[in-house]
Formats: sequence, C-alpha cells, structure tokens
Amino acid sequence: MSRVLMIGLDGATWDLIKPWSDEGKLPTFRRLLNEGVHGELESTIPCFTIPAWNCLATGKNPGKLGVFTFLAKEADGYEFKFSRSETNEDVWKVLSDNGKKVVVVNAPNIHFAYPINGALVAGWLYRGNEELTYPKALKMVLDNLTGGYEMDVMDIDMNRETDVESIERNREKYVTSLGKNGYIKRIFEVTEKRFKAIAHLLKDEWDFAFVVFVAPDRIQHVFWNHKEILLDGYKKLDHYIGKLLSLADKGTTVLLVSDHGFGPKRRIFNINEWLLKEGYLNLKNNNTNGLIRIERVLRNIKILSFAERLLDFLPVKVSGPLKEFWKGKARPIRVESMNIDWNRTKVFAPPFRSTSGDLYLNMKGRERAGIINPNEYEKTRDEIISKLRIIKDAATRETISVRTYKREQIYWGEYVNKAPDLVIAVDNEIQAFDTSVGYGQVFMEGNGGEHRVNGIFLAYGPHIKKGEKIGNLRIYDIVPTVLHIFNLPIPTDIDGKVLREIFEHDSELSRRESSYSISDNVRCEKKEHAWSEQEEEKVKERLRKLGYI
Repeated sequence: MSRVLMIGLDGATWDLIKPWSDEGKLPTFRRLLNEGVHGELESTIPCFTIPAWNCLATGKNPGKLGVFTFLAKEADGYEFKFSRSETNEDVWKVLSDNGKKVVVVNAPNIHFAYPINGALVAGWLYRGNEELTYPKALKMVLDNLTGGYEMDVMDIDMNRETDVESIERNREKYVTSLGKNGYIKRIFEVTEKRFKAIAHLLKDEWDFAFVVFVAPDRIQHVFWNHKEILLDGYKKLDHYIGKLLSLADKGTTVLLVSDHGFGPKRRIFNINEWLLKEGYLNLKNNNTNGLIRIERVLRNIKILSFAERLLDFLPVKVSGPLKEFWKGKARPIRVESMNIDWNRTKVFAPPFRSTSGDLYLNMKGRERAGIINPNEYEKTRDEIISKLRIIKDAATRETISVRTYKREQIYWGEYVNKAPDLVIAVDNEIQAFDTSVGYGQVFMEGNGGEHRVNGIFLAYGPHIKKGEKIGNLRIYDIVPTVLHIFNLPIPTDIDGKVLREIFEHDSELSRRESSYSISDNVRCEKKEHAWSEQEEEKVKERLRKLGYI
C-alpha cells in the first residue's frame, strides 16, 4: 500500500542546503539528494506564507481560493481583515474523504482543527486553543508529551518563562529582548516539541502525513548574514528529518517541500513614499516627527549605521534599551496611522510590510470614497507599471526595473475580483516593502533575509528516480502528484500537473494513466466557524510579532 510522508520546511532554500550537503555537513539531505530527485519549486506571487501553503495544499491558484496575502480588503472600503480561504479542498481532506488515514501537523493554512480520518494539529495562525487539535483530546496528549505544546517561537497563547505580554509587537524587538542565543534556543525548543508530537503520531497507522517545520523561516529572517547560525539550524533540521525517515517504512514516498525560498534583504521599497512622491497618495497632514528627519540625515552620512554597529558590542541589557529608545522616538508613520485624504488619493497600499507589494486603486463605485472612474482603470494601471519600470535608487543611482503585474496576469478563477489591482514581485533588485512614511526616500537598505519565489522540492522512495535534478516545478504540482501516487481522481480545476518526471521510467507510477473528476467546490467559512473580533486580533498579533503587518 502507498504511503506518503510530506515534510514542509518553511522558507527552505537549495542555495544553502546544497553546498552544505556537498560538503558533508548535512548527511540526511545529502543522502536524499543522491538517492532522490529534486528541483526548485516556484511559489506564488507574492511568495508569502499565505497564500503559498494554501496553494500547495490544494493545487489551486489564489484566484480560485480567494486568499492572496495575510490580510484581505473589505469589498467597499479601506479596512483589512485576516484572510481566510473560501474553500476547503486541502489534499489531506480529499484523502481522508477517500478512506485514507491522515496525520497533519502545523500546516499554516489550517486555522482551526476539524474532523478528519486521523489526527490534525492546526498551524501557527490558529484561531484558539479550543480548536487546536482533532481529536480535541489530542491537545492534552501533546501537552503531556512535550511539557506544553507550542505552535511557534512567538506564540502569544502559550505560557512560558518569557513574559510574552511584555514583548513588543515585532520580530526585531522580540529578538532583542531574548538576545541572539535566547532567540535561537526558543526556535529549537519549539522544533523539538514539534518533532516529539510528530514522532508520537507517526507511531500509529497512517497513509499520508504532512508536517511543517517553521524554523528555517524564523532563523533566516533575522540571521541571514550569519552563516554559522544558519548552518547550525539546518544541521538540527537534518537530524530531525533523519529521525522521521527512520519512522517511515521502505514503501513510503518522502516529499520535501517549501512554501518559498530565501535570500538576502538588500533593498526595501518604501511603497507609500513613492505613492506620495508621484501624487497617487495624499495625506491630510504629514506629522512625521523631527527625530525621524534627524535619523534620515545621520543614516545618509553613515553615522547612524556606525553607531548601531558599536552598540552591538555592548551587552544586550545595555544596547537593547538604547536602540528601543531611539526607535520609539524616531518612528515613521505606519499606514494604519496615516491621516489619508481619500478624496484626493488614487492608489493605496495595505497595512503590511514585508514581501507583499500590493496596490489598490481607489475606484468610484467600489471604494466608499473612490475617485478613479472605471474608464480610467486600465490607463492608471498601465501608467503605474510604466513608471515603476524605470525608477531610480537615489542612494546608488541605479535604475531599478520594478516588476509589477496586473492581477489577471497572475491569478485566474472566480475570486480574482478580490485580488489587489496591482502586485509588485520581489526579485534580486527589490526584496521587501515598507508602507510607512517619513523616511524621505523611496528605497532604503535592508538587512537580514527575505522571501524568494524559488523554494525546494525533493522526492525520495520506491519508484523515484535517483540523483536527478528536474525543472519547471510549480507549487500547484504537489497535490495532483500525491493524488496520482494514491491512484485517486484529480479534480479537473486543479492548476498543477502530475510530476511524472520524478518516477522511474519503467515503474507502475510512470506508466499509470491519471484519472480526473469534476471538482465539488466546498465552502469552509460556514456560519458556525465565524470569527470573533478577539480571535481575529489574536491571529493579527502573531503576524505583528513576526513583522508581517
């Protein structure tokens, strides 16, 4: 009987894994690369955790799911709520409905546990402790097993020695409060608990298991420029993956996947600064304080960065409060605090800051105070795309060709009208976005790491080719490939393809014809699952602590 163990490594990249594997520093990865088939897995645009995991789990693009980033704009206004998929067609649900026993642990697109043929633990964007696991009693089992199960390094709902409520709302302040070693320790305390939970669940009977480790993403965001820290983190993951392989029998197909890749964050695009400069965005008053203007001058003449490096040599107890004092006083205005003049604003960005460069047009008949006539819609979009294609970085004097897409160019399906009007992609020229104003510059230097569109894919097991690299892999291809392995019909509206090239030429999986079925588009946002304001705010709090909004 076929079994599939799918291991998700949030943000994993071959750019780090392959060189270290070749050097023998990651023996499990080296074995899998030598005895399996691998390639780069193209993610979604934007390459965000949400919608990437949703698309990987369903085989469908965001236009068919109704989820495009962490936050979704209300149809007729300017408010943004936490984004939830409109359908419930995850591959484990399909397998469960077809009698397969499934184990799912920490899939980020699962916000509350629901009945399934097996065991399910929600992801770090979960709604509340009461809906963390199915069966519900599993929560107590995992707590007893791990000494208190935790969902993520910054989980606001778990009790621990660290006073979480006193921690400020973003990743940088959280890391500062713990110190470098403390933060890394916390990441792998959570990872160890996750491994214990997974190992426990895999001891029982199962056909399909999908487990996710978020450690690569959490480490790489902060420590991308510290390769010794990254290597140590991947060594630990290599160890855990090796242990998981020992829990799977020889008939198990193993898939390694990531929702996106990673790379250095060199340049940040201050998107609202550009919109202000070009006249697309207007504020009733720009109350940027004087200290941010002083900071701007000091940063331009390199004094501030030198001072910050000096502070790094001081103990965290000393340097941390000094840095936080300055940042607390010299603070740009965040988009949610801007006094936007909607009667003079044509284009605006949502209130989150990282790899998502979403733009919305302020349309008559759609937004409450819309000013752009529908017949000017295409002209305005084309104008913005054209301007962003030849924009200059004042600091480096480079011409930056910003890649901007119309929503219908990258999404298709019944929910495309919910997507941003324009989406800016990350690449080697721009790696992140900031929606605050007050910097006085369109681009600024970044640090640490940020998402990239190319994640990882690896297949290993019976009937899988050995030692080969393949190309043209998309995040939508995982689900049809899994369903093909289980010889189950593939919904006709899936956007991916069966990855036949991973199978040995003479194998039964290679020769077998795939079957297809008409999809039943199942809605998951039923009345009994309506979110309260408190639940919504809890999830947003996790996103703030990670620096995503």
